[in-house]
Amino acid sequence: MIPMPHKIELLRMGEPDIWGESTIEETVQLNGNIRSRTQVVTNSYGEEVISNYRVLFHKFVDVKTKDKIRFTEPNGEVIESEPIQVKFMRDLDGSVAFTKAVL
Repeated sequence: MIPMPHKIELLRMGEPDIWGESTIEETVQLNGNIRSRTQVVTNSYGEEVISNYRVLFHKFVDVKTKDKIRFTEPNGEVIESEPIQVKFMRDLDGSVAFTKAVL
């Protein structure tokens, strides 16, 4: 089993306000596994972008690319970013074993 030692906040973004800025609709506290890794990935628009983190959640977590993920690095720096990709890793029976978000 993969350990999930990191405290992560999932900020569900709501509809844009009158200035076009998305508002936080809900904050969900989760445990996950964060890995730092710089890599070129393809986003949902087919563009190549640089990712710096991979966040793994146990089971199904409803993460969307418009949401934000926030966590604190060991040096105290707070990282808040929108997922570039969200993938569901399935078990042999077809159920979602892990949710992976690439930031």
